Amino acid sequence: MESNFRHSPAREPVQEQKPPEDSPKPLNMRVAELKRLQSQQHAWVRRRYKTDDVLRKVQECLRALHSILDPHRTGVIPAKELIAQLLSLGLCADPSAIVKVLLAVYKQRDLQGLSLTLDQILELSKVDRVTDRILTLLSSMACETAETSHTPKGSISPMQSYTTETPWRDGKMSLADYMQQLRKLWVEICISERGNFCTFEQMVTSLVQLNIYADRLEVHRAFQELKGAEESSTSLVTFPDFQNFFAKSIFKGALVNLAHRLGHGVGGLMTPKLVISLYQRRLLLAGMQGASELSREEGATTLKAVEEYSRMYKDK
Repeated sequence: MESNFRHSPAREPVQEQKPPEDSPKPLNMRVAELKRLQSQQHAWVRRRYKTDDVLRKVQECLRALHSILDPHRTGVIPAKELIAQLLSLGLCADPSAIVKVLLAVYKQRDLQGLSLTLDQILELSKVDRVTDRILTLLSSMACETAETSHTPKGSISPMQSYTTETPWRDGKMSLADYMQQLRKLWVEICISERGNFCTFEQMVTSLVQLNIYADRLEVHRAFQELKGAEESSTSLVTFPDFQNFFAKSIFKGALVNLAHRLGHGVGGLMTPKLVISLYQRRLLLAGMQGASELSREEGATTLKAVEEYSRMYKDK
């Protein structure tokens, strides 16, 4: 007798199929990826905002100084008066240093007759790849520990060994600090026994190795622009040449330092002109009788610099 029950074939175990590689990611993976991208974007925005904010304050300072020195709106200001204002704000304790740097920036031999437009002084705060790289290097050198600072002469590391951040934007280094670090960098580059010069090609090689410049051609072009004539590969470079080469960079770093010292007033409730006037007054008073906000030593140093500069150009 035929059974009424039919025997069904045994079912094979169902294998879990993997989604194709181009299939949409699960929701939790997409959310994690989105959060990661947002985090990167926010970090970039914070860095970019910090960059713009610092340089914006520098530009406001420069605009205010130009306005103070040009009450009749002629469009130009004497370079001598600009230096006097910067000295009274404590930018540099050595008047001759700031004069040399400013003359190098504007490629002049003397301050007499040198007048500057607003656009010319705003160039000092311009975003520039080379300028930012040398400031990063000099700031990183200043922040090195005692162990890492005692490296053999001529063994300075490539730019990648320094922090990728830009500590110079914190405004902790003065013009004198930058000049000191620039001298140290020169000593590292200039490995000759005399230490007063190096060959042009030796300097070019070092600056490219440090990633300050992209390639040798870029250094050649920059140096030719500075000197106003073609330089042969056998020419010698002195420290004054090297200092003039990066004058604009260290002056920009000093202006960032000044903007930080002026505090939140620039861009805040008070106008930049009022902030500058109040800071000048407090700094000079600190040198004479002391003040709670500023040290007497800083005020005295500023007074001495202003008086020395006044004697330098008393009869000019």
